[in-house]
Amino acid sequence: MGSLLLEREVVALDPGAEGEVHTPLDFAPDPDSLARRLFDEAMIEAHLDHLAAGQADDGGWTFNWLAWSPVAATEWRGSVTIDALRTLRANGRL
Repeated sequence: MGSLLLEREVVALDPGAEGEVHTPLDFAPDPDSLARRLFDEAMIEAHLDHLAAGQADDGGWTFNWLAWSPVAATEWRGSVTIDALRTLRANGRL
């Protein structure tokens, strides 16, 4: 399955990729994730740096897909923020 993710470019390997993309951290958010072996350490570190830098001034993170309403945007920001904090903590960044 892992090779298909990479072959079909389902995973954005560039940390700065724009649009509705999935990153290595979406598939391997913590060091014990099964998918972690698909990505080298330098790539994971680059994506962790990008994730940490994406924190907004209000302390939260935003998402890379269309928000259908202001309420949905607020709810998704909360969920994405918790995921970002969990990922950063699991990787020793907090």
